[in-house]
Amino acid sequence: MLKARIEQLEEQATSSRNSIEQNRKQAAEIKGTDAARAAQLEQNATGMENSVKYTEDQIKALRQMLDHKKGTPDPPLYEALQYKMGEEALIGLALVQAGVSPYDPVVQRIWRDQYVQPMPTDHATYAVSLQLMLAD
Repeated sequence: MLKARIEQLEEQATSSRNSIEQNRKQAAEIKGTDAARAAQLEQNATGMENSVKYTEDQIKALRQMLDHKKGTPDPPLYEALQYKMGEEALIGLALVQAGVSPYDPVVQRIWRDQYVQPMPTDHATYAVSLQLMLAD
């Protein structure tokens, strides 16, 4: 299941990289004749680059999960994240919104991590709101 999701994300990233190149090439070609459209194409390419970076981060996290030795307890994913549980909840929410089944093992692991640990209390409005959206 994880291998298939990794392959799907890698294909998505490759497709996005190709679109980025096409947008930039087209922007360069029309820059002198249609500056507004060229700027829009460049802005689209920049947005797609951010999406590709996020997809690459997902691939990296899934590969780490895949490489984790069987038979040992899984550490919470949020231990490796800068913003801990809020960032992990955001990843889970993004996966579900992208069409990944709520019953997918990755989403289920994120769900478990979110609700096994005590809820953060200090300056955690963002994290808690993301947890609630994931629960919904």
